[in-house]
Amino acid sequence: MRIVLTGGGSGGHLYPLVALGEEARRRYAGLRCLYVGSRYGVEARRRLPDDWEVCLLPVRGLRGKRPVEAFRAGLGLGQSLWVAYRRLRRWRPDVVVSSGGYAGVAAAVAARWLGVPVFLHEQNVAPGWATRWISRWAQGLALTYPVEGRWRCPVETVGNPVRREFFELPWERPPWPPFRVLVVGGSQGSRFLNAVVPVALAQVRRLGWEVEVVHQAGPQEAEAVRARYREADVPAQVADFLDPIGPHYGWAHVVISRAGSTTLAEIAAARMAAVLVPLEGVAGDHQRANAQYWADRGAALMFRQTMTPDDLARLLIELYNRPDRWREVRERAGRLAWPHAARAFWEWVEALHPSLSNALVLPAG
Repeated sequence: MRIVLTGGGSGGHLYPLVALGEEARRRYAGLRCLYVGSRYGVEARRRLPDDWEVCLLPVRGLRGKRPVEAFRAGLGLGQSLWVAYRRLRRWRPDVVVSSGGYAGVAAAVAARWLGVPVFLHEQNVAPGWATRWISRWAQGLALTYPVEGRWRCPVETVGNPVRREFFELPWERPPWPPFRVLVVGGSQGSRFLNAVVPVALAQVRRLGWEVEVVHQAGPQEAEAVRARYREADVPAQVADFLDPIGPHYGWAHVVISRAGSTTLAEIAAARMAAVLVPLEGVAGDHQRANAQYWADRGAALMFRQTMTPDDLARLLIELYNRPDRWREVRERAGRLAWPHAARAFWEWVEALHPSLSNALVLPAG
């Protein structure tokens, strides 16, 4: 059994594929897995599963670029299509699974040319352009959230696959003070969170509440963020990137994060109280849609970039002063988890393609 997992550029595209790969390894005997990503994405800088064969394409984003950059990116996309086609033709996969991103587009198109079945996984409430385009000829589209729309391929809602470590974190947290805050701005960090959160926590500290922070700041701003916390007299551990991040979820009382779907899936699995700060201006405004979906269900608090650090401080103090509210948000977040998303995805693929199901046999036990 040979599968291609493709998509990348950000952790939001990469980590669902890691979870799908974990389940496939458990499920199918004799599995071989090829990962197709971008040499400019987070996958080029992070350790990938040891049993993956890896092909990184010279592809990067086109949308929102200046003309010269867009032209270069277009050339890279054309080259990537050719590289992906040659690699897949030699490798002869049984199925290709794409989580989006430009690398996912290149591999999915190459698979179509070769007649290999393509399945999509969409992480967000608002599907991206790559999902909408490829779904016109893909064999199936798996959704994280129930999304209304007309699709040309079979559609199934399975949730967002999450690595098992997040479901295994304990429910209990030590009582506060200190109130433990985890800040996650995505794989590259967030300039907005790096600027606003230290100011908000300095306000909380001045009011007499004790806090401790672990902050993922990204590679460009970690030292500046450390200086801001020192100036605010807030105990803080600041890192470029937190890997593994699971233990930090288990440590924290609350997480302040962007509203990418994979981060949300991890928050749900870990049953965290979260303050969501959607990134403004992204394609389809999907982070705002994600955060609103959670806020409407009482599973998170939402902080918009038009609000002030004082507003963020008030949200944190609300959770600090009301343990009952903190527990309620955690419980509602946990209800949005899909603990069997990876298994449901593969069972759905097998149901659509019985020939694959006949070839894929669970190892004994």
